[in-house]
Amino acid sequence: MPVPSVPRFGRRSFLAGVLGLGGGAAAAEGPLQVPDWTLRPGAGVATPAYGVPSAFERLARRPRTPPAFPGAASTDTPLQHLHGTVTPNGLHCERHHAGVPAIDPDRHRLVVHGRVERPLILTMDDIVRFPAVSRLHFLECSGNTPGWQKADPAWTVQDTHGLPSCAEWTGVELATILAEAGLRPGSAWVRAGVSGAGRAPRYRVAAGAAAVARAASVAPAAGAACARKRAAGWLAGSRRRPGP
Repeated sequence: MPVPSVPRFGRRSFLAGVLGLGGGAAAAEGPLQVPDWTLRPGAGVATPAYGVPSAFERLARRPRTPPAFPGAASTDTPLQHLHGTVTPNGLHCERHHAGVPAIDPDRHRLVVHGRVERPLILTMDDIVRFPAVSRLHFLECSGNTPGWQKADPAWTVQDTHGLPSCAEWTGVELATILAEAGLRPGSAWVRAGVSGAGRAPRYRVAAGAAAVARAASVAPAAGAACARKRAAGWLAGSRRRPGP
């Protein structure tokens, strides 16, 4: 089967074509306008001192449903407008049971007790001294998919599945913390509590002695429970918690 010939374009023919296209566009839209921001100096350096989204940024999280009571709500990420893998910090999904806590890092404590040789009460300064790792972790709320009884055709993916987000987390592996505490052989489970007003829930994150042993040796996902930073920024109350 003969190979079709590929037309070759020289520099002059290419420029002529570009000029021809430009002429057509100019005829339809007028001459090319020079943006005003290229004609004058911009804002002062380091204004503001801590970077914020562009003034032209229009994306925002929004609560999924009216809260059952004040402070109990989730905020969904506008996934349909994002590009790439990592979710911007300000658009990371959240789930709160008792409002957004204002956690003072100087007073925050990580407590490790139970079947350990050396119960620990760690400050944030203590945690910073441990070897740290940075990893990309994808998080999804267990209540991500809403009920479909009142589904709305106008829903976007933010409305239907807006509770996953991906970020780079920096912190101490759970394995390191458990090794420092001296986990006792035969331990059957690990529980992680929460900070803020909604302290009642307890989450079992590893069941069985074998699972705990694996957590103490590798802790691939549980290490995120001791995260202190997300995308190199210190965790605030509205950006999850600075500990379990």
